[in-house]
Amino acid sequence: MAAGSYGSTGGTLTGSLVGYTAPWPMLGARGSLVGVIPVTPRRISRYLARWSSQARATALVLRSRVEAARRCLAGACGTRRRLQENVTAQTALGNNRVSFMTDNPVRELWQRHAPPLGYPDGVVGIELPIAGTAFFPGGYGLWGAEAGCPLPAFPVGGVMVVGHDFHSESGYRESLSRGRESPSQPTWRNLLPLLSAAGIPPHRCFFTNFYMGLRAGRATTGPFPGAASAVFKAHCRSFFLEQFRVQRPNLVLTLGINTPHAIAPLAPRLAGWAPAPGLRRLDDAGPVQSRVEFDTAPGHPTTVVALTHPSLRPAAVRHRRYRGQVGHHAELAMFRDAQAAIDLAVA
Repeated sequence: MAAGSYGSTGGTLTGSLVGYTAPWPMLGARGSLVGVIPVTPRRISRYLARWSSQARATALVLRSRVEAARRCLAGACGTRRRLQENVTAQTALGNNRVSFMTDNPVRELWQRHAPPLGYPDGVVGIELPIAGTAFFPGGYGLWGAEAGCPLPAFPVGGVMVVGHDFHSESGYRESLSRGRESPSQPTWRNLLPLLSAAGIPPHRCFFTNFYMGLRAGRATTGPFPGAASAVFKAHCRSFFLEQFRVQRPNLVLTLGINTPHAIAPLAPRLAGWAPAPGLRRLDDAGPVQSRVEFDTAPGHPTTVVALTHPSLRPAAVRHRRYRGQVGHHAELAMFRDAQAAIDLAVA
């Protein structure tokens, strides 16, 4: 029987609401359910309550599906509006084909992130990118990414946020099964309010890491196991430059004390960051560096800011000193100077 139709035989009346079927026994000539039980107000109320409960459940299902579709459409519209940015980035990758909305240069970056000679001891590769929001290379590094939806547009000319390494092997698997990194994770929990205070929308950011791969096992702290391999470190530096060449960001934000030290050899203006890492050394050398040119993007100067790692921010940011400001206010002053440098560069 078709949904929403009514039977004329068998003594029952049947209707359905989006896959949920409710039986409605027909009334007999003497006011009783045909061949069953007498009709009472309480029994009728029970039928109505059961039908109402099913309707509410259906409404919740439909609402969740509408919200998912709306998010997908929003992602597709954002990709459409910034299609030219994607084409520009793909040209930088050497891809001469005209691409459509579903193409995104970050997919090709992800395919090429693994070292050709393999990972050193203590580092393992990443099987699949996490579909939702997650730092690269665990995911695609784009804010608002969601399974089943088009990827958000790659933020060419936006902000590159560079951490140290993604996570441990077990941490990656937890995020993979969840479909995204947890928003309550300390890095995201502390980074997003800081970006908001600085006036930086997260969809204009590419969230990545200097070291590719994962820490084997469960450990997440201490020196990255691959840092001792000169060959692997050279690959990570080369791939950082490749990411920079594709995105061509106007602002680079490094997270923690190790990332500035790792990228310092790649640009002459970052030479002051090359000595042993530490927040005080960074503040003494100048945590805001403007007109920085990396080897793979000559003629595209950028501004680089060394920030406290968000996961350690509550305990560590109080040590920051910049232009007479201390702690959180010192880092906000860094953002203001970075913005002034960007405005001057594009004026």
